[in-house]
Amino acid sequence: MSALKQQENLPWMWALNGAASVLASFVAIIISMETSISASVLTGAACYIFGGIALPRARMATVFPSESAAAAA
Repeated sequence: MSALKQQENLPWMWALNGAASVLASFVAIIISMETSISASVLTGAACYIFGGIALPRARMATVFPSESAAAAA
């Protein structure tokens, strides 16, 4: 976190991680009850893939704000 200069946001990051894990476990149970365990696993995998794609882009926007804005234009 020190490389990204996000020390002041660390408590919020922990809080969001905790809230997301509680919500995700509830959603996984609902999905598996309504459809199947396989659909629940695939939904979780899709969320991880989406996060894996989105996180590097968010980091780049944080570390290099001028370069990422120019790339988006």
